[in-house]
Amino acid sequence: MAASGAVCCILAITCTIAAVDLGLSIAEIAMGYIHLQDCPVQAKIPIYLVVAGCTGLILALGNFVKAKKTKGDSQRREAAEQSTASNCANGIISLLSLFAFVWLICGTVWVFSTSPTFQQAQELSNATTSTSATTAPALVTVPEASNSTSPVNTYCYEPLYKFVMATVLLRYAVMGLYLCLILCTCCACCGAMCCVKFLVDKEDGASSGERQEQAVSMVEKS
Repeated sequence: MAASGAVCCILAITCTIAAVDLGLSIAEIAMGYIHLQDCPVQAKIPIYLVVAGCTGLILALGNFVKAKKTKGDSQRREAAEQSTASNCANGIISLLSLFAFVWLICGTVWVFSTSPTFQQAQELSNATTSTSATTAPALVTVPEASNSTSPVNTYCYEPLYKFVMATVLLRYAVMGLYLCLILCTCCACCGAMCCVKFLVDKEDGASSGERQEQAVSMVEKS
């Protein structure tokens, strides 16, 4: 009874984390797709959001299916085929999880190594226009600025940049929750096995003691 309650608790926590991951993945896909061209300072940031969102969406759905399947294991049929399919699904999920971790590291480097400016291009053009209006109308040849120092190239849409920073930190938090869940599951399984072994040893000791007492009583009677 206690074991079934622990399993239900673990499944509930897994589904809750998967639901949070699912919502975060949908938000990442939407934000990255809408603002795909709005971060010239680091064009990989919107791409990171779209790829991370798609990967997280697949993993979240896979965890939902896996939790539902685990709940109905008591009514399992065709065990051999299901075992093969389950092993394949677990392998795919493991590979996707590894890719998601590597992609998260890449996203962390792209985001936190970037120092963007949040001034809109329209504001920059207005400032340039007002500056040129105050100068003399004489034709002056101005050398072109290098693309590496252009304000447009250092621009990134501020809500996009802050959103991706928040999602990177949330991804690490979700990963930490999954690791804690795995550790708790392993500890619970080890504890349950130790309890079962202790009870079995205790029962064996009691039965052997009873047999010894019966043998002694039979010897005394004879």
